[in-house]
Amino acid sequence: MMLNGEQRGLVLSGLALLLILPAMLLAASYFKIVEMGGEATTNQIAMDKVSYTARDIERAIKYLMKTGQAFDNLTLVELADNYRTATGLLVDIAGVDTDNDNAIDAAIISVQDPSAVARYSTMLEFFKLTVMIFPDMTTYRPGDNVTFTVYVGNAYGAPQEEATVDLRVIDPNDDNVFFASGLTGIDGSWENSFTLLTTAELGPYLIIADAIKNSRTGSNTNTFEVKHDIRIQIIEPDKDVYSPGENENVVARLTDETGEGVTGASVTFEILDNTYFLVDGPVVMYYENDGVYGESRLLPSLVGAYYVRVYAMKDWYIDNFADKLISIT
Repeated sequence: MMLNGEQRGLVLSGLALLLILPAMLLAASYFKIVEMGGEATTNQIAMDKVSYTARDIERAIKYLMKTGQAFDNLTLVELADNYRTATGLLVDIAGVDTDNDNAIDAAIISVQDPSAVARYSTMLEFFKLTVMIFPDMTTYRPGDNVTFTVYVGNAYGAPQEEATVDLRVIDPNDDNVFFASGLTGIDGSWENSFTLLTTAELGPYLIIADAIKNSRTGSNTNTFEVKHDIRIQIIEPDKDVYSPGENENVVARLTDETGEGVTGASVTFEILDNTYFLVDGPVVMYYENDGVYGESRLLPSLVGAYYVRVYAMKDWYIDNFADKLISIT
């Protein structure tokens, strides 16, 4: 929803007043203490008040940025007005576009006591870039292709074109397995990819992206996992059509992405009707010879279509299941 100028000012004033509540409390206590002290005390209180207010303004601006609220010079002027009203100090806040990209990336803050006893000025810089990393999946298998998209924005998240990105991938043994560098496009993104070795280490991988444009820098991390695949071949039931109540075994063979047999997995099977409602199971299966076996089961007595579903799970393997469609007539 778009706000008009008056509405925007009211919203900002409420937020700014909430943010500067500590400064308002200090202002109230300031005048009470002045009544009780001499000139030296008054001067010290004035200096403390100016310093505290300036630091609180920095805190308020950093909060606005941290919460993703884009602002311009009008916002900063309104913020200064609120502080000026609450504290009685001369407050000025001006935004600066240091790299001419039409976005404020610094703020000059000036706070002064009306009697000129104390003055504080500083420039708060927003030079940090926003960096985000997006792998195309969260889990991969050895030999898979891994694609990354890195997004670079300014302090507000607005896209930054031609930012230099350096990206590294570190495996579970802390070895660098991939490095690439490039420039972001007009939408602030840069994409690259690499292929995992078929002998890639299993476990969590760390992605690190560093970005720089002009004098501004930023970095971020993300993770993905590499696991083996479990492929399930249902050997029995070995027919498509059964009689009601017929006795039948469930037998499956498990392999990984290379075709090698998988042992030590936790395997169960269930029988589901044609709406995938559970009819029987789950039943724990056991290893025997080169397959995984389930105990003999009496198939449902009602005619219709049914699914025999086999589940398989193992650490550092991707959970999987397979269905066998049968008919009872």
